[in-house]
Amino acid sequence: MTDRYQRGDIAPAIIKNMATNTEIKCMFNPQEYKLSKSNGWSSEKARGQNQPHAEYSGGGPNSLTLNLVFDTYETHEWFGNQAREDVRKYTQELWKLTLINKSGIDSTNGQGKPPECRFQWGKLWSFVGVVTSITQTFTLFLADGTPVRAKIDITFQQTTDEDAYPRQNPTSGGEPNARLYVVTEGDTLAGIAYAMYRDSTVWRHLAETNHIDDPLALRPGQRLLITPLSLQ
Repeated sequence: MTDRYQRGDIAPAIIKNMATNTEIKCMFNPQEYKLSKSNGWSSEKARGQNQPHAEYSGGGPNSLTLNLVFDTYETHEWFGNQAREDVRKYTQELWKLTLINKSGIDSTNGQGKPPECRFQWGKLWSFVGVVTSITQTFTLFLADGTPVRAKIDITFQQTTDEDAYPRQNPTSGGEPNARLYVVTEGDTLAGIAYAMYRDSTVWRHLAETNHIDDPLALRPGQRLLITPLSLQ
């Protein structure tokens, strides 16, 4: 099977540090992402009425939350990692987005701030903002304790309104490649293999990729890594 990811048929999600122009490629495109916004309202008592008056005090910023997975247990040729590498080699760039940009420190007061960054997935939409929170959970380790799989939960607060919102469905499109699949009730490896690769007989590829010893032990909510058959 040709690696369509390298041919560019499936656009990789990228987070760009706009201060250093460093591009952080997501190892696996998100299964989903969440946009949210809050508005400020205050209530003033209305004499003789059941409901108080609502006064608009201003709009809050948009926020974007991503759930990402990085896995270096095996080599992923489209990403360029080596098997059994410390996964933190690739996730540390995301943590740098929370640190003060030394090249941007104000010379008059010595103060600085973390850089702006851009989340870009394809050409239809992007999100420019700053990181407000990041959490890294390690879920797979080598015998010596080296982490080789990590889940990243990262939230951005928008700083530039580009007047555009996502028009892509992350779970739609052609043949899957470098993605996540969330198991639902009744799913089987053979059924997932057919849905992802149009070939139910490659369920062993899914089992090996996700280190599943018992193919009947899938549980709802479990996340499976979907990788190209050509990399096996």
